[in-house]
Amino acid sequence: MSGGLGSNAQLRRPPMPAFRLRSLRLRDASTLARLCGDPGVALMTGRMPHPYRFEDAERFLAMVLGVEPTERVWGVELDFENGPVLAGAMGWAPIRHDGRVEHGYWLGRPFWGRGLATAASAEVLRRAFSDPSLREVVAGTFKDNSASMRVLEKQGFKRVGEEMRHALARGGAAPAWRWRLTREDWEASRRRDGERKR
Repeated sequence: MSGGLGSNAQLRRPPMPAFRLRSLRLRDASTLARLCGDPGVALMTGRMPHPYRFEDAERFLAMVLGVEPTERVWGVELDFENGPVLAGAMGWAPIRHDGRVEHGYWLGRPFWGRGLATAASAEVLRRAFSDPSLREVVAGTFKDNSASMRVLEKQGFKRVGEEMRHALARGGAAPAWRWRLTREDWEASRRRDGERKR
């Protein structure tokens, strides 16, 4: 749909409030279950089942809050006038101890299309590359997930190949793109962003 009331309504949407990355908590399970219960969210991830139940949220939180968690995952929280709201989660996981990490993220449907994924992803990557030994971050997107592709491109990721990527919610593998962000490309992307803001 183009033009008409749809685009005007989009222009009148209020700006997204400030966000923060915070540690997830066990009491986030009900919010996670509600947001991830949307098939539009689950179908764009590899590890979310559908339907997504409260028990699935509890298992996810037990993994990321474990004594020695292998992944770094933060909740993306927004500051609304009536209090903070959890909008999604993002972070990274190590890959076979080879010095790389894989970036992953999702947001609930009410928070799509507002620039939040791009802004929060930039902060996650800043934290990842604060480790001087990290040389590369990789990611994967299903080929029907154009919004996620745009997020990665804005961070400086380059598409490096394709694969069949497993997705629990899809019941099998689906065509996907592989992406890579080297430290050099990340630093170049940050320099370009700084120049555009001057």
